[in-house]
Amino acid sequence: MVTLGNISRLTTALGLSWIALSGLLTPDASASLILKVEQASTTVLSVTDGGPGDLDGTVNGMITVAPGTYGSIFFNSLTATSNRMTPAAASSLGSTFQALNVSGASQHVVITVGDTDYLFPSTSVSGVTALELDTSASGTFIGPQPTLFFQGFADPSNAQFGMAFTTGVITPTFAPGIFGPDIATGFFPASFPYSLTEVSDLTLADQSFTQGGVLNQVTQVLIIPEPSQYLLFGFGLAVSGATCWLGRRKVRPALA
Repeated sequence: MVTLGNISRLTTALGLSWIALSGLLTPDASASLILKVEQASTTVLSVTDGGPGDLDGTVNGMITVAPGTYGSIFFNSLTATSNRMTPAAASSLGSTFQALNVSGASQHVVITVGDTDYLFPSTSVSGVTALELDTSASGTFIGPQPTLFFQGFADPSNAQFGMAFTTGVITPTFAPGIFGPDIATGFFPASFPYSLTEVSDLTLADQSFTQGGVLNQVTQVLIIPEPSQYLLFGFGLAVSGATCWLGRRKVRPALA
């Protein structure tokens, strides 16, 4: 059995119950970075950048939630970050967690992070018709191996928690005490602004402590020919092939 007494005592010392606070944590309409934690039969915890529940109280592209118990899970650390407000060559959305289950039974919890109004990679690049989305996940664990799933999404309609396009579900690879890093890639139509979302689905056995992080990055611009260009290219190949075939016929020796 893993010795987690110190962390358990920290829970008691803090005297902080996220269930009690959840009614106060309402989204702030002036920001769009939002972190949600959901567990069956428990009120959804929702924290908006700069709003109640965000420790720094500032709209700065970062959410830090105080250590505390949500449902049956104790979170020693829970954060979300977005570079939406900072001009960059690539857009990014990330989250980290440190989760402990000492409830006496297996527990399932889902962490969702989302932000809107991304404008990068630059809209000034000529010929951009699609963008690449990369989702990565990695971390460590103590005690029984957890069951984990991660997924990244992009939405050209810019909807909060939009899930129009995805990199697919990441089922992490495990080694003793660690998981990942694992990466999945997907593509979506270039439309600005767009939104990003990431989901961490955790099932922790009793006496299991897991910490990890997820990162979504839109990092590459693709130059994709228009359909007319494909047609012209195909026509060019056909003409070249026909010319070569006719040329070969002209030099073919006569049969005796």
